[in-house]
Amino acid sequence: KGRKGRRRFEVWSQSLERLLTRKAMQVKSKTGAVARRKAPSKGRKGSKAAPLKFFNVRASERFVFRRRDKKTLTHPPRSSLVPVFIHFSDIFPELVQTTLKNCRALIEKCPVVFVLKPSNERESPDEVVWDGPGTLMPERCWERHGSLLRTLDLLQFKVSAHDRKKELLPVESHLWSVLEPFLSKIRKCAEEIIEGHTDLSSLKSQEQVQGALQADTPWCIHLDAVHSEAAPTVGDQEHALYYSPRAGLFTRRVAGSSLPLMTLPCRLNSAMSTHPPLCRILDYLQSVSGRVSSSVVRDAVADLAGRHPVPAEGDDAGAPAAGGV
Repeated sequence: KGRKGRRRFEVWSQSLERLLTRKAMQVKSKTGAVARRKAPSKGRKGSKAAPLKFFNVRASERFVFRRRDKKTLTHPPRSSLVPVFIHFSDIFPELVQTTLKNCRALIEKCPVVFVLKPSNERESPDEVVWDGPGTLMPERCWERHGSLLRTLDLLQFKVSAHDRKKELLPVESHLWSVLEPFLSKIRKCAEEIIEGHTDLSSLKSQEQVQGALQADTPWCIHLDAVHSEAAPTVGDQEHALYYSPRAGLFTRRVAGSSLPLMTLPCRLNSAMSTHPPLCRILDYLQSVSGRVSSSVVRDAVADLAGRHPVPAEGDDAGAPAAGGV
């Protein structure tokens, strides 16, 4: 009876071992299949960085690194750093994403970070909704770029504002050491593509203006501010608008800001592609002609646009490119 019991136990043990082995093989097979199915996702993670998206600035949380600073940095910044980041990401998304990644790494190393309530909420807009070491910051702080961009915008305001002390905290100094070279690259790039530009408002005749618009060298036009009850956007402010036919990029220099805003044509008008044809550029200039103070420039644009009308939809391919006439 003991020998039979031991025999049955050995048979049962062998059967169980075979069953477990078979189950393990099945699990391994399934895991391998899942891994093979998920393999393409690694390619997606390693794909090119995507441009940033616009966001509601006032609806974004912001980070400060000393509790007493929360009352001094809640006013709207006087810079255009946020749109500069977003527009520049259309052109060099990898550089923008790398810069933001490096800034995030510095904030995560900070011993204490205060997350402030979005300022569009009427009650207690300066309320601290979270504080603690940077490594433990809530994931929602990084889900979108809004909070980080707003933090950097306020830092740039703190550095450049003439009416406040420029004493930076250690983490702010480190962030600025990352941010300043990035902004310098933008300024240098903008200066290079508009170098040797022609200021249309300085020209005396319509023929000269039209010749500049059809040449392959950069030109500049001055736009007055738009006055309305709505909150002004960057494009509504008084600014100089440059266009480089060779680069196919617009650059805006807003009055009172040292940061150029490099912009793809489609950001100004969705109908304009990269290196848009002359007719599309003239069509856009006509749409903002009410903001051009020079009558010579206005009349020259209107006359040239009449000779280069916007073609029917889908026929842009045959239209001459700006600078190619």
